[in-house]
Amino acid sequence: ERIKKLVLKASAQSGMGMKFEELERFPATENYAENVEKVIECAGALGLTVEKLKEPMRWSEDFGWYLMMTKGAFFGIGDGEAYAQLHTQDYEFPDGIMGNAVRLFAGLI
Repeated sequence: ERIKKLVLKASAQSGMGMKFEELERFPATENYAENVEKVIECAGALGLTVEKLKEPMRWSEDFGWYLMMTKGAFFGIGDGEAYAQLHTQDYEFPDGIMGNAVRLFAGLI
């Protein structure tokens, strides 16, 4: 919004018109309920804790395109709260979560 205000001000001062158009490059990532249940059941059978988010994740990336082609469910393998956020300079993949991830994916197959 701040950038829009600056652009509108600059365009008005220069006598130019301005038009904004917002594009959503990626479709929403919407999991299929039956596959979410499979993930939850498999995690429970493995003794893994499942935490459902109160609000959907805001990022979508290309996952939405995958779910337009097949029924699926995207989920995260948690690494606790004492780690840097994904896609930040300080993030380092916590190798200790690989065992749970492999067990869960193998159980889903």
